Amino acid sequence: MRATLKIYASLLILTIILVNLNVVSQAHHQPQSTCYVSVRVTIVDPANLTITVDQNGSGDYKTIQEAIDNAPANSTIYIKKGVYREIIVINKPITLIGEDKNKTVINPVSEQNKYAVYISKPGVTIKNMSITNGGDGLYTMGIQIVSPSTRLENIKVYDVPVGVGIWSSNNLITNSTFQGNTDEGIALLGTSSSPVKNNSIINCIFQNNTDGIELQYASNNKISSCRFLNNSHDGISAIASENNNNTIINCRIYNNRAHGIYVAQNSVGNRVIDCSVLGNGINLKGIQKTRALVERYRASIVGVDIDGDGIGDVSLHSFFKGFLTGKYALSELKYLRCLAPN
Repeated sequence: MRATLKIYASLLILTIILVNLNVVSQAHHQPQSTCYVSVRVTIVDPANLTITVDQNGSGDYKTIQEAIDNAPANSTIYIKKGVYREIIVINKPITLIGEDKNKTVINPVSEQNKYAVYISKPGVTIKNMSITNGGDGLYTMGIQIVSPSTRLENIKVYDVPVGVGIWSSNNLITNSTFQGNTDEGIALLGTSSSPVKNNSIINCIFQNNTDGIELQYASNNKISSCRFLNNSHDGISAIASENNNNTIINCRIYNNRAHGIYVAQNSVGNRVIDCSVLGNGINLKGIQKTRALVERYRASIVGVDIDGDGIGDVSLHSFFKGFLTGKYALSELKYLRCLAPN
C-alpha cells in the first residue's frame, strides 16, 4: 500500500536526521584516507499525515478499518464518499473526516445489541459523516464511547435504537443531527459509583427519536443551543436518580409527546436557563426532593408552519401581514407550531 511506506517513514524520527557515514579505505602501501558523506532526510510528522480511504480503489486503502489499523497515532484519515458496510473499532487517538456528511456513510449490520463504531481510547475525532446500524436488538448503537475526550462534529446518526451511547466523561458533540432513533439520540450512561460528567452537547438537532437525550447517573453535563422536536417520548429525559448539576441552556424544545424535559426524583442542582418549551413542558417528578432551578423558562412563541417540516416558520403577526399582501393563504393558518429559533 502507498500509505504503508509513508507510515513507516514517519515512525523513524519526527525532525531531521543527519547521517554521517565514515568510510575508511586503505590501499596497499598507501596512506590511510577517510571519506565523509552527509545525507539530510526530512520526515513527515504523523500529526500532519493524511491517509485516504476510497472503496473504489483510488485511495491508500479501500476500508476504514484497514486504514485505522495501519495509521500512526494522531494522523488523519480522509474518507471519500460511499457506503462503508463495516464495523469500526478505534483504539488510538486519530481523526476521521468524511468527504460529505450525507454521502459518506458507515452502515454495517452488527451483532445484536452491538455497535457500528466503537471508541476505546481518548483523543478521537469523527467529522462530516453519517452513521447507522442495521443490527438487531433494543440496545444496538451507532457509536459506543467508553473512553473520554472524544469529539463528534457535524455528523448524522439515524435509524438505530441508540444513536450514541456514552460511558465516559469530557466528550464533546457539536453541530450534529440525531433522527429516527427508536430509543435515544444520545444516552449518557453512568452508574451510582461512576457517573458520567462534563460532557457537552452543543448546537445539535434531535428529531423524531423516542427520547432526544437520556441521562442515567449523569452529572455536571451541559446541553446548549440544541433543538428537540417531535420526539415520541421526551426531549430530555433524566430517568435515574442522581442526575445532578446539569445545565440546559438556550434550547428550543417543542412538540415532544410526553415531556419537553423530565427529571426524576433524587436529583439536585439542575438548571434550565433561557429555554423555550412548547407541548408538555417541564415535569419535575418528586418536586419536594428535586431541586431544579428554572431560570427564564418560557412558553414558546407560536408560529405558522409554512413548509410542513413541523417547525413554525413565521410568527402570527408576520403571517397576517403576508396574508394581506397575498403572500400567504388563509388555509395555511391551521398549521400552528412552535416558532423556530433564529
